[in-house]
Amino acid sequence: MKTILQSHIRLVISGTDDFSNAFGPGTAQLLLGVEKMGSLNQIAKDIGMSYSKAWKSIRETEKALGVALIERNGVNGSSLTKEGEEILALFQRAHQAAHNAVQQVLIEEAEKKILINNKNKNIF
Repeated sequence: MKTILQSHIRLVISGTDDFSNAFGPGTAQLLLGVEKMGSLNQIAKDIGMSYSKAWKSIRETEKALGVALIERNGVNGSSLTKEGEEILALFQRAHQAAHNAVQQVLIEEAEKKILINNKNKNIF
């Protein structure tokens, strides 16, 4: 029986040792939505989150990082600040790099098992 292993990376970035208000997948999803839709309210609705919870999450992350991530534009919605764009891009690059590194380890281990167990035709 052949087993294909998958991985899931949950990366968080913080400006302190306290990761409770760190920049993670949820914050990234909100910022991506603001970037694409121009509205924190709209992305919050799309993912089933209240606007107040989304805004509170952003504010807490901003406080933890010491930078503003979103700029409110009144009736015109919201946009990412320069720092918001930069931290989102950093998060995306770091997440992809972590995913690639883990996948490479899984591939290397699978290849070792294939070579070791080739006589028995067992993979994992």
